Amino acid sequence: MEYNYDEKQLRIQQQFYDDRGKWKWNDTWATILALNPDIMSAYSTMSSLAHKKGYLSPKVKELIYVAIDNAITHYYTPGMISHLKHGMNDLGCTKEELMEVFAITSTIGTPTFTVGVPILREALRQRGTDISAQDLTEHQKELKERWIKENGFWNYDMDSILKLDTDMFEAYMNYVAASANGALDPQTRELVYIAVNASPTALNTFSMELHIKKALDLGVTVEQIMEVFELVACLGIHSVTVGIPAVNEVLKERGEEANDGH
Repeated sequence: MEYNYDEKQLRIQQQFYDDRGKWKWNDTWATILALNPDIMSAYSTMSSLAHKKGYLSPKVKELIYVAIDNAITHYYTPGMISHLKHGMNDLGCTKEELMEVFAITSTIGTPTFTVGVPILREALRQRGTDISAQDLTEHQKELKERWIKENGFWNYDMDSILKLDTDMFEAYMNYVAASANGALDPQTRELVYIAVNASPTALNTFSMELHIKKALDLGVTVEQIMEVFELVACLGIHSVTVGIPAVNEVLKERGEEANDGH
């Protein structure tokens, strides 16, 4: 899409090229620049900070973008495809790495259990059934030991999940094990987990705390984790990138141009 930009808009467009890369420019950004140059300039500056610091490699950044854009709580397909193509074509992301990223991202459904089961457990306790007082069966103990060995953590609520639906717990445990195909190094794997759970559309604080601790234990730096937060915090721009094209469609229907008056 072509617009007749003025000098200010052309400077902002070049700023975006310098900040984020010309590969990322598309019709949506072009329309945003036409409609509101100041928003375009401010976003370009803010979103580029994590890229200029360089605590994470460009490849890891693209894997994180793919993860958060493809999360079920967000689903911004244009962004996911854009970052996936850049990662594969320009940065060497492999199909195996992306499959592992997708598998990690798909585990974002687990708060259904980690939030819901404690509520159910308390409701049952109030009605005379104390799940926490029940002993684990031998099979359940084996599953618990295996989970700790494979994942390195356990908490009180997981006992309740295991007791209430052992088959589902085992099936989920097998899914988590299958998702770790070894394509991602342990540090990157934890960073992707942090990003997905830190997404403003998810904000799973329990999982964030768990994976931040695991990442620090693996030698991930504070700066790298903060850079993940900086990448994820800019996810809100999709309110603009989804909304602006709709505004532009209405303008076109009315015979107006996005940059009328510039």
